[in-house]
Formats: sequence, structure tokens, C-alpha cells
Amino acid sequence: MNTLRLHADGACGLPPKPGFHAQLALLQEVFAQSPTVKYYVHAQDQMRDRRIARQDVRSALASGEVVSTELAYETEERWRVKGYDVDGDALIVVIEAIQSGGDTIVVVAAFPPKGRR
Repeated sequence: MNTLRLHADGACGLPPKPGFHAQLALLQEVFAQSPTVKYYVHAQDQMRDRRIARQDVRSALASGEVVSTELAYETEERWRVKGYDVDGDALIVVIEAIQSGGDTIVVVAAFPPKGRR
């Protein structure tokens, strides 16, 4: 069974990378509920410096796929989501892991992929 990722415009894309199906399913489930999106202060500073709007982050989360997970401070799981901003440009968004039943997405960082500014 192939799982398709949903884009902000409702179109389907390629299946997510193996290994992150559960995280992607949780992200899509929470995003479908119009979640509260909160931002770390340094994420807001990065976004301002890089001219990344909140709408761009929401678009990337709606269109994105979870491409990796990582531990911060040995206890905090974070997910790296690669999606597309409102102009269709690739954007990486790092969020705190979403718990089942959650209704908030916490953005840790947002930046373009390497090689893009």
C-alpha cells in the first residue's frame, strides 16, 4: 500500500521516504485539524532574517514529508519536514515531535535547503 502525501492545494505527491510513515500520518492528522502553530523565538528570528513568512511555514508543513528525526538534548525528539512554501520553493521546517491527539505544532527552525538562500 502506498501512502500519498497531500499538498496544500489538495494534490497528491510521491510516497514519503521509508521509515517515517507514522510521523507523517500524525503531522497530517494534526494539520487537518487547523492546529495552533507556535514558534521558538530563535525560529522567529531566523524566519525574519531569511524572509520566511508564517504562511510559508504552514504551506511547507501542509505539503511536506518527514525526512528525518533527531534527538535534541538527548530527550527531545524533533522532526525535520521538507515541504514547499507558498511560491513552490523547497523549505525545511524542524518541529517538536507531535504526540498522538496533539493539537499544536511547535516550530524550532525554518530554512531553505542547502544551496538556496
